[in-house]
Amino acid sequence: MQQINDKIGEFIRAIRISDDQAKVAKNELDFLEKNLSTYIQSSDDNLSFVKALRSGSYAKHTALKRHQSGDFDADLVIYISGENATNAELDNLLDSIKRGLQSAYQNRTKRKPEFDPDAKSSVKVIFEDTPKINIDAVPIISIPHKSIDNWGAIPRKDGEKRYTSVTEHIEFIRKRNRESNSIPFGHLIMLMKWWRNHAFDQEEQKKVSSFFLELIFFFFFDTTESTLGKSWLENLLVIGTWIVRHRMNNKISFPDPRVPSAENEPQGPVLVIDPMNNDNNITHDWSLEDLNTFLSRIDELCDVVQDALNEAEVGEFDEAAALLEQIFPNFRNWTS
Repeated sequence: MQQINDKIGEFIRAIRISDDQAKVAKNELDFLEKNLSTYIQSSDDNLSFVKALRSGSYAKHTALKRHQSGDFDADLVIYISGENATNAELDNLLDSIKRGLQSAYQNRTKRKPEFDPDAKSSVKVIFEDTPKINIDAVPIISIPHKSIDNWGAIPRKDGEKRYTSVTEHIEFIRKRNRESNSIPFGHLIMLMKWWRNHAFDQEEQKKVSSFFLELIFFFFFDTTESTLGKSWLENLLVIGTWIVRHRMNNKISFPDPRVPSAENEPQGPVLVIDPMNNDNNITHDWSLEDLNTFLSRIDELCDVVQDALNEAEVGEFDEAAALLEQIFPNFRNWTS
């Protein structure tokens, strides 16, 4: 058992971003955090720069490289204030952010990026030089809150302003990592993201988002009062089996008295609620067919994990590795 456990740990190190990618991302994020205040300011667009914070999978330490030598995304949220921030159309706001980013990089001679403002709610900063990275610069309207740090609203194309806190979302995973005993939740999420990326097509992956997987795992952890053991496969099997039995029949939410109550109670066949926004059901576009597909794939995952466990328990490492290749492509190539 220890042999297969060690190999899974080795595989996680293979699928996470490389040290070179992490270093380049840190350098670019450091650069922007230092310089953006100079270029996003009230004299130009009646916007005031408040702060820039790292977010998403990069900040949570669950980022994957897209393939062995490929690029990855690092998120940077840009907190702004001012009348134009509150009232601006998203496209105008993204244009302002883009101009600020372009100005920050104007005198850069090496690793000059390109800019794509066509993302759903961000400006993508694209570096084609190896190691490739993309930075998603997301504007957030800064809003004072008496008990939640870095509270604000993400403006959406449909006019909605989605309330959130970047630091609370990061602390959400850090807290459970601290409490999860032997194996950090973040590494399990990385395995599940790798599985997701190969078990679902691109349209399905948008629904089985990384945030969705995090919340499912956290709800299991909180409601069952379970801690994780030392076996990657046993942990995956326990959580996967719980998901299949639970069948997402009940609302998955994380009540927090600091967070405003929902203005309209979310509806739908699946309810997975953003901990920082009770109006945001992140599965609002799921159908019963989507739910059944997800549960079916989880069931298949559990079958493979159980078979791999059986092989590992009797010392058949090669057979266990071959089975894991079915759910974690490149497992044998990157652990040999």
